[in-house]
Amino acid sequence: MAARLSSHRGLRAFGDFESAFDELFDEFLVGRWRPASLRAAGRASIVDRGAEYEVTLAAPNADPRRIEVEAGDRRLVVRIPGAAGVRESVFDFPAAIDGERVRALWRGGALQITLPKRRGRRIAVE
Repeated sequence: MAARLSSHRGLRAFGDFESAFDELFDEFLVGRWRPASLRAAGRASIVDRGAEYEVTLAAPNADPRRIEVEAGDRRLVVRIPGAAGVRESVFDFPAAIDGERVRALWRGGALQITLPKRRGRRIAVE
């Protein structure tokens, strides 16, 4: 009976590993090829609208005055304080974003962030 219990634990551990591996594979390899409008990260949805990205985070009990939003070259960081502590969400984008033009709106329990993509500079050929 001890051997059976031990092998059962081993199978459960392998199943946990297999689930984690499948999730990692899906997130890092398969997820990159999905249309952006279908991607979601936890309580967030991310949509690539061509000239900009749109990120929507559900935060029904948050105080919008305490939410922190930081936009860098290709990264968005959102910190939402709550009763259980601060929930931090980090999003990385393939295209550079224009941090000066990022907008964040609070709408009925959700934070909607619009991140315009930074345009490349045209170079004249001489």
